[in-house]
Amino acid sequence: MSKNKAIPSEIRQIIKTKAELEWPNDFEMQLHNVEEQSNSFLEFEYLKQNSEANKLLETLFVFVDEKWPDDFTMKLHEFNEQLEAAGKFFEFTYPAIASEVIEDIKARAFLEWQNDFAMCLYQLENQVAAYLALNET
Repeated sequence: MSKNKAIPSEIRQIIKTKAELEWPNDFEMQLHNVEEQSNSFLEFEYLKQNSEANKLLETLFVFVDEKWPDDFTMKLHEFNEQLEAAGKFFEFTYPAIASEVIEDIKARAFLEWQNDFAMCLYQLENQVAAYLALNET
């Protein structure tokens, strides 16, 4: 695990302690967990340092840091999921529905869920489906 040299000692200790607590007396699973968490930490930090600075990415980094402070695998997974959802949310159109209606649904979803773009997208899709059902001819 030579990669650990790039991981700050306090982060290494958090990862190791968490693995010991989750997998007491199972050293193979502890090692697996430490390696997985360490690799996720390094990948997440790489993304943070090498992403073009923009408000969306900054928002997502803060959101997942707060949601998963000590779970680097979940932090990386959540970041990727949120980034994909944000792209779909912002690009979402539906030709059969007036753009003003779509924009209103998006605004309300964003107001309710703020930086959780997976939930914004979920609400958008559900609201569009309901709108279509209500306006069937």
